[in-house]
Amino acid sequence: MTAFARPGPIAILAVSHEGARIGARLLVLPESALYAPKPFVPEAAVYAGSLKEFIGTMWPTHAAIIGVMASGILVRSIAPWISSKYTDPAVVAVDDAARFAISLLSGHEGGANRLAEQVGELLGAIPVI
Repeated sequence: MTAFARPGPIAILAVSHEGARIGARLLVLPESALYAPKPFVPEAAVYAGSLKEFIGTMWPTHAAIIGVMASGILVRSIAPWISSKYTDPAVVAVDDAARFAISLLSGHEGGANRLAEQVGELLGAIPVI
């Protein structure tokens, strides 16, 4: 499993029903939890408010964030919280078809590159490093 630059759990975030179904497949990752804005799947905890605000609450405490959504949504949602590749959580984006696992932030330093590879293995997706 991936060693992250910081301690904490892995948050798997989805914004659609299909994203939540894909995210549920990633719950085999240690210390992971799935979150969605609606109860799309039984495994998902429902969050209230905006995705950007919700990510802000987890930013200081999570080792990694996996967003099963368009990369643009994820990039805009993490933008206010980014400070350093040495201290930010690893961030990986997965598209709603589970074709690609993209290392977005804290790739080498934070463990996102290796996490993208692991996510790719689990989903049969191509890791993009």
